Amino acid sequence: MRRARLVFSLILGLASVAPAGTSAAQPRLVRLDPIEGMPPDARSRGEFLAGVRAAFSQSTLPTLRAGTPEDLAHEFELADSTARSAWELHVVIGAPPLLRDIVRDKKGRLVSQKPNGRRASRGLTVVLTVRSPEAVEAGARPTPERIGLVLPEADASGAPRERSRGVEYRWDQAGLATGRVALEALVRAAGDAPDADWVADLQPVRRMPSPR
Repeated sequence: MRRARLVFSLILGLASVAPAGTSAAQPRLVRLDPIEGMPPDARSRGEFLAGVRAAFSQSTLPTLRAGTPEDLAHEFELADSTARSAWELHVVIGAPPLLRDIVRDKKGRLVSQKPNGRRASRGLTVVLTVRSPEAVEAGARPTPERIGLVLPEADASGAPRERSRGVEYRWDQAGLATGRVALEALVRAAGDAPDADWVADLQPVRRMPSPR
């Protein structure tokens, strides 16, 4: 009887210890400043922000390590502006200019100029500044990182478009790629990057070579 009680006590002890060893890691909260350079219309802004949130909603980040695809687990989560002890993320984006449809009368005089919703190209510039909670408290000012991207063709056929007409701009893809390069920067700042050859996989968005 005494031996049975001892075995039962050991089982209870192991059961009480097990949850502590398997507890989930605490999330790293990220306070996102208002993004600068957002498009003027509400629909495009909504598509872009939805893409950024979609990137952060995943617990893994698709990456390339020496050209080999692999998923990297991370603990970064977007938080509201009141979050304390949070990482700080500042984002500035730059998109090509909107094109306008120009209407002239028979004498060639300008009648109207209306934005046609298209952009001059599919490029996107993202400038990121990341600060850890300790850097925020110390008032550190890290050097921003500038990244050049090229968005995918809106036309699934891949047919070339006339430059005078411009291109349909994929704000959803722009937001998703921006979210992923932001996560890449956060992972590097936290010291969690596997090696120097590791980058976020942005497909179908292409990354422009960094200037040397």
